[in-house]
Parts: sequence; C-alpha cells; structure tokens
Amino acid sequence: MSVLTKLRQGESGTGAVNDLMDEIEENYQIVNRGASAPVDAVVASGTLTVDTQPTVGDTMTIGTKVFTFTVGAAAADGEIFVGADLPAAKVNIVAAINGSDSVNTASAFVTAAAFSTNDCTLTALVGGVIGNATVTTETFDEGTNVFAAATLTSGVNGTVPAAAYAMLVAATRLYVNISGTTIADAVWKEATLA
Repeated sequence: MSVLTKLRQGESGTGAVNDLMDEIEENYQIVNRGASAPVDAVVASGTLTVDTQPTVGDTMTIGTKVFTFTVGAAAADGEIFVGADLPAAKVNIVAAINGSDSVNTASAFVTAAAFSTNDCTLTALVGGVIGNATVTTETFDEGTNVFAAATLTSGVNGTVPAAAYAMLVAATRLYVNISGTTIADAVWKEATLA
C-alpha cells in the first residue's frame, strides 16, 4: 500500500510524513529536507504623487526615459501634454508611461496604474531586486508633485529552485516549484503536511 493511500486512510504523525517524503524522494529525487521556506519574487513598486497640474517644461524620469510636459498635444516619444486641468494631466501621465497615448512607447521598466486620488502606483515589469534600481526622479515646479523615492522599492528575489518541479520541505509544509527557475519568478505552491 502506498504512503499516500495510508495517509488518506487516516494514518498520521511524523512517521507517516517521513514515509511520504521518502517516497517522494525515491520517485523525484529532488526534495530538500529541512530547507527554508521558498519565496516567490516580489516586484518593486513606487508611488508618483501629482496633486497640482504640472507646468510646461517639468520633467520626470522613469528608468532611463525622460518625460517632458508640453503645452500642446504630445508629438514625440517622451512628451506628455499638461492637459486642460489636473485630472486630464493624470490621465496623460498614465497613458504616456503605459504607451497607450499613441505617441509614447510603453515604458521598458514599469506599468502605471490609474491615479487613486493623487497617487499613481508604478510597478516594475520584472520581479526581484533588480526593479529596486529603477530610477524615479522629477523636476516638477510644484514641490508636492513627487515620487515617493528616488528609485522603486520593495522588490525581493525569489528562491531559485534546482529545476522546474523541484520540491522543498520546510517544517510541516511541502513546496513545489511549478515551472520557473529564476529569481524573478513567482512559482512556488505549498501544501500543509501535518
């Protein structure tokens, strides 16, 4: 009778879990007992606050791309129309960053969410700490139009598995890598063993 069948029939305890792990190791030979719980990569993010309509000539830099606010409709990549009012300026900012304004190419570094009140969340396109190096600076005339930090923050590298479908056991949890093999992936699924 297989260990899984025994567990399904109510057998429990450390012995049963160890037997299960032995069976998994025998069949897959890629389990790491006693490992730390793996983590999925976390993408870096940042906040752009715009509470006053930008001024013509203001700039903001995201990654290596500089955006300049213009008096008329944006005509070239890197231009953002200041708009008729603050709400229009916010729509134009998001469209320029995401490349949905038919003038700008989409940022190679981030996506921009719609403004929530005066805040726009920028999210790195790639998971891991590499996103923390994405520059977010500005030269707005209005001192309250700012990025929260000079770079995106809070990106975390994921645990790199030995191979796709690798398994780790930490305490009473079984972790299975479902496909990825880089620090930028979110690939771990977990199951409770006890």
